[in-house]
Amino acid sequence: MARVPFDQPPMIVHDLRLRPYQSADLPFLQALYATTRAQEMAFAPWPEEQKSAFLRQQLTARESHYDAEFPAAANDIVTLAGRDAGRLLVDRSGRQLQVVDIALLPPFCGQGIGTALLTRLMADAAELGLPVRLHVDPNSRARRLYVRLGFTSVSSDGVYELMERLP
Repeated sequence: MARVPFDQPPMIVHDLRLRPYQSADLPFLQALYATTRAQEMAFAPWPEEQKSAFLRQQLTARESHYDAEFPAAANDIVTLAGRDAGRLLVDRSGRQLQVVDIALLPPFCGQGIGTALLTRLMADAAELGLPVRLHVDPNSRARRLYVRLGFTSVSSDGVYELMERLP
């Protein structure tokens, strides 16, 4: 399924782009992942070196899971004005657009980037008559964004909530 470039309308954030993930992006992905676990790691009574090793191991396991479960997913680095800002991993191979992972570095949060990315995905899904699905920590700030964009809760496994936005 063809992807619509993010540098074409409708856009909320100027100069927002996606570029395919490459192996040279691994250090960026590790740093991004660490920011998503920073609050949790703040309570771990480990030296920084041990925390870093743990996070690298966790990221490797997560990426292996994503590769196995979503082999056709588009794995992109989100850039804003030429600066790496985050990651978007979307599987378009099924009966829905599955947002496997969406994450932004903290300095890029709250600027409309997540809204712009999801708005484009929702437009793509609407054209195809497909829902957009994603999993979210029910206590995360991102959940409020998803609700504002029209996502509703479908189910929960006790850890993550499955949310869906119908076309």
